[in-house]
Amino acid sequence: MDDFLMRIVIITKNLPPAVCGIGDHSVMLGEAIRAKGHSVTIIAGNGDIGADRCVEDNFWLPERIGRLAERLKALKPDHVILQYTPLMYALQGGRQNPALAAFWAACSREYRTSIILHETYFRACWHLPSLIRGTFEKKMLKAMVLSSHNVFTASQPLLDEVKGWSGSARVCLLPIGANFVFQPVDRERLRTEWGIASGEIVLALFGGGKINLRKLSGYIDATDALLREQGIGIKWLLLGGVKKEFFSLKSPVISPGFLPSKDLGEWLQLADIFLMPQILGLSAKRGTLMAAMQHGLPVVGTSGVMTDKFWEDLQGVVLVRDREGFAEAVLSLSKDSSRRLQMGHANRDYHDNFLAWHKIADKLLGFAV
Repeated sequence: MDDFLMRIVIITKNLPPAVCGIGDHSVMLGEAIRAKGHSVTIIAGNGDIGADRCVEDNFWLPERIGRLAERLKALKPDHVILQYTPLMYALQGGRQNPALAAFWAACSREYRTSIILHETYFRACWHLPSLIRGTFEKKMLKAMVLSSHNVFTASQPLLDEVKGWSGSARVCLLPIGANFVFQPVDRERLRTEWGIASGEIVLALFGGGKINLRKLSGYIDATDALLREQGIGIKWLLLGGVKKEFFSLKSPVISPGFLPSKDLGEWLQLADIFLMPQILGLSAKRGTLMAAMQHGLPVVGTSGVMTDKFWEDLQGVVLVRDREGFAEAVLSLSKDSSRRLQMGHANRDYHDNFLAWHKIADKLLGFAV
């Protein structure tokens, strides 16, 4: 493996400066693979170009996807990696894109291919339009999987499902890494600059999806109310697309909005506890969650149908099933600094041992030939 240096192409929709977790994932994965000596080119539909990045505007559209095929032919890759969610390359109105499926099938006949599944299909079976949408997304996904040589996902529940209809493709867990780099700062100086008093607890929310957070706003509001009732001084740190308007918070809020990846690590180090309520449960698909672990933060999340089994065994993660339990878990941690420290160390150790980008690259490259 080490003697065979490959030309690898990663295809994604967006690259920085566009705000896109999968774009960040593509950059971080590309850098990790390149560090192993391989050549990596990222092709995106939007974003900055560079020596190792090129943009084909809206390449997924049926009238333009031929240009992507020509670009690949010129690059002569040994392996092509496609980043995938059902809406990344959808047509107007969220309609699925048969031209992409045809392109990917042709691509797999020409090159070795891997598809990385970040999401699969919409599962709201109680709502007829959503059920119809999900049915088409699932059909499209099956076609993409069956055309691929390798299929990767970070989620065990997704892996178990995809294995059932993967044909000859090799299906494997591939962890998601942190979507920005950990850069230590003078934490106490930073907290002082933001008026965070000694002993005050900073609760961080980052990512998780607008719809998800709106539906689970009660978890956050209940936490805010309980800690205020118990006399715990807190501030909320809302990062990325998390907006104050989603909630009814009475405690002070720090909300810098969208930030460049290089600045996010500094802000996250203000936090004491990372909160991630999820409708379907805490999932290994979240780069923001991995960033929290990388930064040594204890995590409080929800347990659900998409929760990976290994979360239950991690010392640094607390899983709950209802808003009262969520608030109580945060209260308990807020009162126990030594436990927060132990949990944070456990999460950082787990990240470094299993979720670091160089380890993710090694695993992917093991399937690349």
